[in-house]
Amino acid sequence: MTAFTLRKQLFNLRELVLLQKICATNEGADVLREAISVFAGNGVMEEFLPCQGFSGTLL
Repeated sequence: MTAFTLRKQLFNLRELVLLQKICATNEGADVLREAISVFAGNGVMEEFLPCQGFSGTLL
């Protein structure tokens, strides 16, 4: 295996990791929007503390 081939494989791996992070973030935002719509947004900011941080950064 040449150095160029190894560098190309590492670049492809990094590219796949970045794409996976983008897809996971988009799916997380969709799930959060749906959860907020199920609960009609009641108490999202005060009562459900984990949602508070996510909703501020994703939406």
